[in-house]
Amino acid sequence: MPLALISTPVLVGLIAALVLGGLVAIFLLRSKGSTHGGTAAAPRPASNAQPATAKLPPSKAAPARPGFNGSAAEKLAALEQIGISLNEGITLEMVSADSSYGQLDSDSMLTFLHSISGELYVDSEDDEFEEPVSSTCRSLYSFDTECIDGNEGEYADKVRELAALAQGDLLLEDVKEKFEYEGFRDYGNSFDYDKMLVTITFVYKGQPQELKFEQKDDWFDPRVMAMLDELLKSSGSARRFFGLPGDGQDALIGCLLPEQISKLAELAGVEILAPADAVAAAIGEGQFAEEEMIRMINKGEN
Repeated sequence: MPLALISTPVLVGLIAALVLGGLVAIFLLRSKGSTHGGTAAAPRPASNAQPATAKLPPSKAAPARPGFNGSAAEKLAALEQIGISLNEGITLEMVSADSSYGQLDSDSMLTFLHSISGELYVDSEDDEFEEPVSSTCRSLYSFDTECIDGNEGEYADKVRELAALAQGDLLLEDVKEKFEYEGFRDYGNSFDYDKMLVTITFVYKGQPQELKFEQKDDWFDPRVMAMLDELLKSSGSARRFFGLPGDGQDALIGCLLPEQISKLAELAGVEILAPADAVAAAIGEGQFAEEEMIRMINKGEN
């Protein structure tokens, strides 16, 4: 049909169809060149935006900068120069003899910090289980965040350990916790419930303090760490709680002066975290690992 005989509406429609078809073709060509195995390509960031990165557990992320490297004795000496030392009566030999720790000489500084800030365990009198005898470091405390089963003392013990890091600047008295259950069902050899409610109480500077929350599975609640952090900040102490990247689901919390914290970050080659964020990150790693294990089990069954 001659172009002159095409009406204006029809002509406009043909031009629009050609333009639309060209755009679709360009899109398909770009998609084909930037996809693999049928997975859509990631959207391009705006010119002033940072590219999206995969959300990995903190321990899988690369250190912000190289940390101090040396033997176990050299690492401990470097820490002692900034005021971080083992508790009285604790030696590197005692820490390295604990089977739960790795090779202290070859460990990175961050892994070394986790190793010297946990609890030492010894066999109980009946040899049926191991029990902690002492925290190892006066300024750092590493603990498994999957530690709450509803037994007396689980939160209270952790609160006392964390408060002790402030070396007298956060003196708590009469630390207790209470577990309450909603929808409790007793099956004889086991039990179940709909909710576990926790109340933590203690006395600070003569004033009663209380924190109530719903327990999430068996994970230590970060709100407990946040409460202690706020109390220390309001106490007038120059010391501050802080967190370092976790080792799996183990959180590493410390309490030092700001200049010590900066020097420790340089030695470890990592960024400092808010203490409650460090606990939450360790929980995230633990949950991530559990989900991966469940996927592998389900995949094996299928």
